[in-house]
Amino acid sequence: MDEKETSPNQAPDQSSHGDAAFVGRRRELETLTSALEDAAAGRGRVLMLAGAPGIGKIRTAREFADLADARGLKVMWGWCYEHQGEPPIGTGCS
Repeated sequence: MDEKETSPNQAPDQSSHGDAAFVGRRRELETLTSALEDAAAGRGRVLMLAGAPGIGKIRTAREFADLADARGLKVMWGWCYEHQGEPPIGTGCS
């Protein structure tokens, strides 16, 4: 089955990720959709999803990526590992 197709067991309000309905982020998705439209028109923007752990940053990013993919735009993911590498400047032992 294609990743984009809805499974026969998937509820209509579930995303393609099989998660529960995506609610409570309308304002954020409007901002992201506006940026997506700008990017599609050649006017790039930089956005950051920030917040406390567990509030839905990854889910919001996944929903946004679905919107971009549905419009035929390339979606790429990246990440970093916490607490690896050099400490910030000005910290450490002297």
